[in-house]
Amino acid sequence: MSASRISIGVPVFNGEKFLAKSLDSLLGQSRKDFDIIIFNDGSEDRSDAIVREYAARDPRIRYVSSERRTGLIAAWRRTAELALEGMALPMSEALELER
Repeated sequence: MSASRISIGVPVFNGEKFLAKSLDSLLGQSRKDFDIIIFNDGSEDRSDAIVREYAARDPRIRYVSSERRTGLIAAWRRTAELALEGMALPMSEALELER
């Protein structure tokens, strides 16, 4: 029996100082059956270039970028929405996402 595929959500805002090290750590895991969902919340530093470089090298990385800052809560919510695309949720959890 194989383990379920997992998605790791990574919202980013001006994360150039730690982003490469974080992605190296995630991609270096022994488990390979996962994807990384990165939502760039309007970063003004090199975060976009760093993520694009990693995404070009590894197909497990899905990248979405916002042109403007949405804020911490909205960024986490958007990251979760992207990770949950195509998944069925119990009704109570689906209702929570609508709020």
